[in-house]
Amino acid sequence: MIPPRSVASSLFDHTSIIKTILTRFAPAELQRRSGASEVLHWLSEGHPHYMGKRVANAAHLGGLLSEPAPRPVPDRGDLVRWLTARHAKRVEKLVGDPVSFRAEDRLFTDLQRSMLGAAKYLHVEGHPPGQP
Repeated sequence: MIPPRSVASSLFDHTSIIKTILTRFAPAELQRRSGASEVLHWLSEGHPHYMGKRVANAAHLGGLLSEPAPRPVPDRGDLVRWLTARHAKRVEKLVGDPVSFRAEDRLFTDLQRSMLGAAKYLHVEGHPPGQP
């Protein structure tokens, strides 16, 4: 856990998350192997593989995690009530006057139409439904 109101001065990027996970659970995978040991390691199952120099040289987030125990989970009741009320208003608007509901809320986006078309194509080609 990170202490409240703390600021890190180190530079982190997306590879810092990978480095943190590997440092914690598979520190040997941060070392580059060569020759036959690299080939044999790549053939072994259940192990992550060397992620490259960028991950190996990245700063990991472990130094920030200095608290002995996590903070208690905040009460999310207010968020749930707000979200419920928001969705109830949308439903009331849609049921009460569906014609005045914005047309763009009822139409699919280009991405959604493309995904539906791809799913239909895969189904026609014999791909079982519900499979990735």
